[in-house]
Amino acid sequence: MKLQSLLKRQQEKKEKIFPPQYPDWVSSSNSSKNAYDAINSIFHNKKEYIARHFKKSDFKTKKHFQIQRSEVAAMIGIKVQPLFNLNNYSKKLENYRTSRNNELFKIFEIKFNPATNPSVKNRKRATLIDELKASKAEVRNLKEKLAREQFNLLVRKLPLDVKKKLKI
Repeated sequence: MKLQSLLKRQQEKKEKIFPPQYPDWVSSSNSSKNAYDAINSIFHNKKEYIARHFKKSDFKTKKHFQIQRSEVAAMIGIKVQPLFNLNNYSKKLENYRTSRNNELFKIFEIKFNPATNPSVKNRKRATLIDELKASKAEVRNLKEKLAREQFNLLVRKLPLDVKKKLKI
């Protein structure tokens, strides 16, 4: 409990020094500010969930990695319908929620799509073997090239009398 209170105090101090920048449609006179903050809070929670879970089966439903309207409404204590459909800021709030969902989906895709995830686990064995053979051949070629360059440098730096004795 003490850690949470310390973290809360630290966050309050940070907000006093650097107040959060809100878009022009967010106002403290209506529920848009609370909804905006709720979306950001849920976004960070979902982002942490994606980072902590490594099995694709943990993400069978989108509610685990997408921000739902009902979550936002429940967090601030307002019904979904007026929050996202009836107010003058509703379309902008929905667009903001959609953009945050797109960010979360990109994070999810990077983590679980084999084409975008460079992890060795996600690549096929044959591909890994081919890459290993190619890298070994490249290392071998570089070693040979380096040895030839060293030999040529050594020969260039030898005195003339040694070169004559070696018949170089």
